[in-house]
Amino acid sequence: MRSSVTRLLGATALTAAVAAGGVLAAGAASAQTGDATLTVIHGVPGVIVDVCADGKTAISGFTFTSQKTLSLPAGSYSLGVVKTGQACSAANYLASASATLSSGENASVIAYLNDGGKPALGLYENDTAAVPSGQGRLVLSHNADAPAVKVAAGSTGAAGRRPRRTGRPRPGGSGQPC
Repeated sequence: MRSSVTRLLGATALTAAVAAGGVLAAGAASAQTGDATLTVIHGVPGVIVDVCADGKTAISGFTFTSQKTLSLPAGSYSLGVVKTGQACSAANYLASASATLSSGENASVIAYLNDGGKPALGLYENDTAAVPSGQGRLVLSHNADAPAVKVAAGSTGAAGRRPRRTGRPRPGGSGQPC
């Protein structure tokens, strides 16, 4: 389980690194087109899933620790994950959530195992505000019901216990934000 958590945190840290450099540009492009940016992170070990938006497959064959960024028109969405190859229907959802995305918004949805060991979706609004020159932003998400992890940046310990997501939970999200 620890190696799974380490891989997931690595994927989440990679997403945060992208957020510091690349997602700002995506957010600016989204504002011009009226779309929203949604980063999807797969943190449920042992299952390959399809990610669904409004009953249609948005990502196919999504594997554990993968992340992908989608550009979606602003609006309300019913999100869910199903085992690969299953129909995108509520009856097949391993986990689901509702999200309303605004034009230019940048958000993330993280699939993880909740305290009961069941798949869940956590929805978060990403902070894409400018970062001062010479500084960066690292976002850690330890959503899963898993042992504590030690996170270090260089020689400095960033977190020595079970850190929680520092981003703002999405209002109205039916996922269980940390």
